[in-house]
Amino acid sequence: GDFGGQVIVWNVESHAPVFITSFFVPVRSVAWRPSSPSPSAASATSADGRGLLEPILVGLVDGSLYAWTPTDNDKFTPPSSSSNSSNKDINNKQVTDDHHRTLLLNRTEGITSIVWEHYSTSTSTSTSTSTSTSTSTSTQISNTQITRGPVRAAVGSVDGTLVVVKYDEHTRHFGLQTETQAHAPSDAPQNLSFGSLHKYAEIWSLCWSPDNKFIATASEDQKTRIWEVDTGEMVEELTGHTSAVTCVDWRENLNGQYLCTCGDDMKIMVWKKAEDGKLNLDHVFETKEITDWHTATYLALERGPTSSRLACVTQNGWIFVWDLITKKKLHTKRLHLGSIEGLKWDINSGLIATCASDCVVNLLDIS
Repeated sequence: GDFGGQVIVWNVESHAPVFITSFFVPVRSVAWRPSSPSPSAASATSADGRGLLEPILVGLVDGSLYAWTPTDNDKFTPPSSSSNSSNKDINNKQVTDDHHRTLLLNRTEGITSIVWEHYSTSTSTSTSTSTSTSTSTSTQISNTQITRGPVRAAVGSVDGTLVVVKYDEHTRHFGLQTETQAHAPSDAPQNLSFGSLHKYAEIWSLCWSPDNKFIATASEDQKTRIWEVDTGEMVEELTGHTSAVTCVDWRENLNGQYLCTCGDDMKIMVWKKAEDGKLNLDHVFETKEITDWHTATYLALERGPTSSRLACVTQNGWIFVWDLITKKKLHTKRLHLGSIEGLKWDINSGLIATCASDCVVNLLDIS
């Protein structure tokens, strides 16, 4: 999505645009409902029985939340040979509304972040017995099966409101599940430090817990709060950042469950879940080795049960990668000539995707 109001779908392998639409209002956040966590289903066949792709939720700065399902009418038309610019058709294509683009919310404050819940899984254990001439051994094998795809999405807004929308996989309709004032604007004396110019409580980022029972919201009020989805109650508050908390991510690996936050204070705080269920501060990384003025804008935990890496990007185009277990820095590089405004770590390809204010989307392989 871009500030011109366009949303473009790209082919990761060919790097070519596939679908395009325009909302004519700046786009703040997009979230595509994943079709399957398996690589075999993450291709062009990731459509339902009616040939429709999974819906993309699009949040606009005017407070609108749309669900867009790309169709043949949205296919990108390659530029003609006489065109001097490969982006001419993207910039000029006119798009008309149809029933595959639906307005879900029409709020007075902008939509800042959208995240789908994780796949629901179940684990079963089977016993395999092997016999040789001298010994017989039994091995327990754990099998994880997908029980259903994500049907809920968490949505954050400028005024600190957390909304959960629910998706019906059969009718492909959306409905409002809950609405919570997760972060309220402060009535304290105004703090003129960066990130608190107007005492906003904007939800900069949010994420689901690995079991989909909780949502973490990161706000400009310098706090990260944990919300129980079913009850709407706040169960924990994480503090320590001295300016706006810009991003949060929550994953589980073989070493435990980690929640990580980054902020305008150039700090990356790593929280680890204890046996009592509470999140305790495990480590703090910093990006202060960059001498230019900057902030930490987004972070992403590597996805997968054996993963242990954390990536974080900055306002001046840098990326950092650390190992959560050894606490060592693994990678540092300047990727963009502008502020990095989006970061995702893909479970299927292992690639890191970034987008920035220099109008470039990068795919990074750090394997």
